Amino acid sequence: MKTLFASFAALSLVACGLLAQTPTMTCENHGNRNRPNFCAIRESTITASTLTVDGRQNGGISIKGADRADVLVRAMVQSQGESDSEARTTGAQVIVHTSGGAIQADGPAQKSWSVSYEIFIPRHTNLTLNTKNGGVSVSGVESSIEFHAVNGGISLKDIGGNVRGDTVNGGVSVHLTNGTWSGQGLDVTTNNGGVSMNVPEQFSALLDVATVNGGMNVRLPNAHVSRGQNHFSMTLGSGGPLIRVRTHNGGVSISGNSKA
Repeated sequence: MKTLFASFAALSLVACGLLAQTPTMTCENHGNRNRPNFCAIRESTITASTLTVDGRQNGGISIKGADRADVLVRAMVQSQGESDSEARTTGAQVIVHTSGGAIQADGPAQKSWSVSYEIFIPRHTNLTLNTKNGGVSVSGVESSIEFHAVNGGISLKDIGGNVRGDTVNGGVSVHLTNGTWSGQGLDVTTNNGGVSMNVPEQFSALLDVATVNGGMNVRLPNAHVSRGQNHFSMTLGSGGPLIRVRTHNGGVSISGNSKA
């Protein structure tokens, strides 16, 4: 029975790894139906230990750590025009640069276009991510991660390392399943947006969360939060790195899960 269970667990890990490497970004249901639009996904493979990704004026960034040696960049180019021909021409003029691990796009001025990214990387690739109008999502990565967004939410799942970042307008979602934080810690801030955090019930770390204008709902063992409280600090398990999350205008929700 133990052998069967071990085999099942190993197969589950393999399946999760395969899912982590499965592309999900498509052109389906994208674009403005009220104007002629063009959409295409361009793929390129590069080698880099550090990535800097700039979403420019419009474009989200999704980073997915995987068991691989190279970096797969999937860039979704979207453009609009007064006609189908103009939309296609504008899209064709958008250039996606990846040289030296610096990923960004350039395109024709005074035209409507955007580029969003789905990037598969080795798990320990260092990251610097910037967006103006688009969200940032990072999963399955343990490295030095810095991100900044203006109008876009932040999603962090199963990450570790030294993670620092902020968004001006957007919520923050943190989902962790390992028993401890591996690395220096997490420090994330949003000015206008709620915070949702989910950690294992047996998680070990120093947790510090706060809001200025918003409620706080903490559902963790031995946690006591009074009505109207806007700051919560607690040593979880045996302690560890600092997990610090701040919001100015938004509520905070923290809950535990049974997975470790």
